[in-house]
Amino acid sequence: MAWQHNGETTFSYRDNISAAYTLTTRAETINCRDCQEVWFYIHETSGTVTYLKVQAMFWNRQDEIFYYGATRELTIADPFPAAIVADVKGHNFVGLQVMFLAGSSPVLDIDYGLVQEGG
Repeated sequence: MAWQHNGETTFSYRDNISAAYTLTTRAETINCRDCQEVWFYIHETSGTVTYLKVQAMFWNRQDEIFYYGATRELTIADPFPAAIVADVKGHNFVGLQVMFLAGSSPVLDIDYGLVQEGG
């Protein structure tokens, strides 16, 4: 099976993030059915990020709750924009929550791209 990243097309996930947030509903997720990976692209739009902690969240349709995925921490030593990859095989919906955001008036945008079966 061949997989391809749709890197030519990215989609907006969340804009103007200036504080941590928690995902609470499926409406805050990305439909990743039949995908292998979701790439989250994090951009500083203003200010400076000194510390960022994010976590992938997987929505379980049967239980109607989120299950916690891997976390990733970035510091001022890490380059921005940053890409975070979530392995979503077997999951229908994924989201990315910002657990902690610190810096000098940081504002972020998060976009995403999908890795899907390709021809």
